[in-house]
Amino acid sequence: MADILQIIGAILILSGFAASQLGWMSAKSGTYLVLNIAGATLLTWLALCGGEWGFFLLEGVWTVVSLIALVDVLLRQSRIAKASRCHDSDAVARAALDASCCSVARVAPSSSGGSSRMSAR
Repeated sequence: MADILQIIGAILILSGFAASQLGWMSAKSGTYLVLNIAGATLLTWLALCGGEWGFFLLEGVWTVVSLIALVDVLLRQSRIAKASRCHDSDAVARAALDASCCSVARVAPSSSGGSSRMSAR
C-alpha cells in the first residue's frame, strides 16, 4: 500500500512539474501549487512513517515552500479582487502589475554604475 501511495504522491508532483515545463501551467498558478502541496504532503508523511529522514526533510521543505507560495498567490488575488470591487482602476492595475512582477526579469544597475545585470524576481 505504501508503494502505491508513493507513486500517487510522485505523480501529483511530477504532473504539475511537467505541465509547467511544457507551458501548459504557470508555476505560480494555484493548481500547480496545490498539486505540489498534495504530493509533497503525502510523501512527507510516508517518509516520516518509514523513518527516511533525508526524504522527510526534502518533502517537508517542499510542502512548506509550496504552502508559502500558495498563500502569496491567494493574497495577491485577494488584493486584485478588492481593488476591483472598489472600482479603483489604478489600484487594480497596481495589484495586477505586482502579481505579474514575480516572473519578470528586470535590468538592475550594477553598483559600479557602468554596466547592468539581469536579475529575476
